[in-house]
Amino acid sequence: MLSILSKQARSNLSKSFIQQRQQQQIKLKSTTIDNSSLKSLQSQTGPHQSQSSKKTKRKLTKRDNQTLEDFILQNNVLSQYRIMLRSIHKIPDKSTQREVISFMKDEFRSSRNIKDKELKKSLQNNAMRKFRQLATQMQLALPDLKF
Repeated sequence: MLSILSKQARSNLSKSFIQQRQQQQIKLKSTTIDNSSLKSLQSQTGPHQSQSSKKTKRKLTKRDNQTLEDFILQNNVLSQYRIMLRSIHKIPDKSTQREVISFMKDEFRSSRNIKDKELKKSLQNNAMRKFRQLATQMQLALPDLKF
């Protein structure tokens, strides 16, 4: 389309485009606020800070101090707990089911705050061994457990 227009028409179009662009830039400059005027506006409005100027500090949790080995062990224990719960729900007698669940929960709660990794691993292995014995006594089908 531009090749069809004469040279003068093209130059007029480009001049008008440039003028429009300059006017837009002037409007933008008049609406922008520099940092010093922004700070003075904030001080006039009061002690409230804008969201962008706030520094957020995150509180450290237990998980921040975990090593990879701790994380893997914790996930293994959680998956073991879930597998046990699923298997226990297959017990036909509801009173026995509730009794075994409460026993299992108490055992897991009592060992929750143990920090020693080796002790945690041995407790996990003992729990799986005892649960396998219980499952065979109650004739429950266990999934293939690899811990």
